[in-house]
Amino acid sequence: MSEDQKKQSEEEGFGAQGRPESQSSGPKPEPPAGWMPQSTQGQPQQRPHAQQPRAVVVGKETFTVSETDLAEFENARKFCVAGQIVALVSLFIGGVLLSTVAVVLAIIGYRKLEGVAVKMPEESVKKALKRSGIIAIALSALALVLNIVSLIVLLPMLGYIAQTGDYSAIFGGSPAPSSGTSMTWG
Repeated sequence: MSEDQKKQSEEEGFGAQGRPESQSSGPKPEPPAGWMPQSTQGQPQQRPHAQQPRAVVVGKETFTVSETDLAEFENARKFCVAGQIVALVSLFIGGVLLSTVAVVLAIIGYRKLEGVAVKMPEESVKKALKRSGIIAIALSALALVLNIVSLIVLLPMLGYIAQTGDYSAIFGGSPAPSSGTSMTWG
């Protein structure tokens, strides 16, 4: 067939091989996995298990959420728990910077919990989610305040130690006898 004949047969409803398109040989092949018809392209494809509700417990409240909301909730809860753990660790290590990180983590977790709470229909669930975030912020803020107070109390003693070289003040003992100069730097 020449090129003109091929174009003409295609325009008349015949395939490139000269047969009508409705009369194809053999069964139609299965579409590949993930293929979507033209009418549904551009729309997000929903997974069948994404709509199954899951039960979640916050405090004394139990509520059901979809898989996507559950992922958001768990992410927010991880931030709140991380803020609480970092706050407690900063109390033992004694770091203002570490407790500041705890406050930031708790605030991020609270904001994410607020986003999840907006999707909940029950008012008691919303309150429970917000309360969880507020507790994380309060605990990490308390750790920050305690670390700042301990820094303010210890800073003059650390300055004295740096100037005199008398490290016995750290342990509460009497100053050690010095030979010659009493300055650390000479």
